[in-house]
Amino acid sequence: MSHFHISTHVLSASHLREFPRGTVSAINPPQLKLVVNQYTPRSSAGTPAQSGNVTIIFCHANGVHKELYEPFFDHLLVEYEKSGLRIASIWAPDAAHQGASGVLNEEVLGDDPCWNDVCRDVLHMVNQRPRDFPPPIIGIGHSFGGQAIARISFIHPSLFTSILLLDPIIEENAKPPNPHPSVLSAKRQDVWPSMAEAEKYVRSRTFYKTWDPRVLEIYLAIGFRPLPTPIYPDKAGVTLTTTKHQEVYTFIRHDKSFQNSAQLGREEPDATSRLMSLVTPPLMYLVGENSPTWTPDRVKRMQLAPGATLEIVEKGYHLFPLELPAKSGEFLFTRRGVTGSWRREESGS
Repeated sequence: MSHFHISTHVLSASHLREFPRGTVSAINPPQLKLVVNQYTPRSSAGTPAQSGNVTIIFCHANGVHKELYEPFFDHLLVEYEKSGLRIASIWAPDAAHQGASGVLNEEVLGDDPCWNDVCRDVLHMVNQRPRDFPPPIIGIGHSFGGQAIARISFIHPSLFTSILLLDPIIEENAKPPNPHPSVLSAKRQDVWPSMAEAEKYVRSRTFYKTWDPRVLEIYLAIGFRPLPTPIYPDKAGVTLTTTKHQEVYTFIRHDKSFQNSAQLGREEPDATSRLMSLVTPPLMYLVGENSPTWTPDRVKRMQLAPGATLEIVEKGYHLFPLELPAKSGEFLFTRRGVTGSWRREESGS
């Protein structure tokens, strides 16, 4: 059972989208919606809000539902309360084109999502519910979501008290990994005749065998939806909740400055990497020991952020928050750099 009471909110996304094809019409663009989960500790039930209780904003990885981080949130709460501190709530939106948000917006989504729209959506979320976001606010982001949290800190330098980036995709747009993750996403199966067949498929795949069993059960509960859908209007059975199409659109974008298809990638993480010296809150990178996304060049660029610290999760891969949620939560309180800043914020010193 989760340590949190979970409330789901539907909020407006930011308007307009950065790329014209982010929605089906650039002439009369629709207003997108965000589905946001608010996680309030059950231990806080019936107790008044206290000054200094921390609010966390969490941004997910590409194609990874916000709910898959719930075991990580549970362990984060346990470690936090063991230290004598309190979490007011955790706010986790699905990106407008993925997860429950993607289902809500599916009739009006385009084929060109912008990573930077996630940043504006989060800021708009805060502005729509200001009473729910008293400081101190901690920003946590994984992979694609890590880039969003970092970029939010450029736009609004005083929003976050501390930043935790979990294997973030913040890099100069150099040679992509081989095979490119977009290729793997494009080739993945996304239609099954029944949920039973989908579950059988998932449990047989090596990719999912490293996930914490709790995470896998959540994925089986929310990662699939009934057919037909607008993409598959004539099929029966089940398909992925986050379409593989939107996942691929998030991984790559054609840029006319690229000389060949081998350079397909994203411009946003490149631009963010060049601005990391502007980060002002205390920052900790937490990366998987076996993550293929971390290279010497990325480590060098991490050092651009003033006062940043780097910690390695042993035996972790790029998806270590899903694989090792307990260890991931523990790391945030047993390593230097972050807990101290939270304590100073709460004490006012």
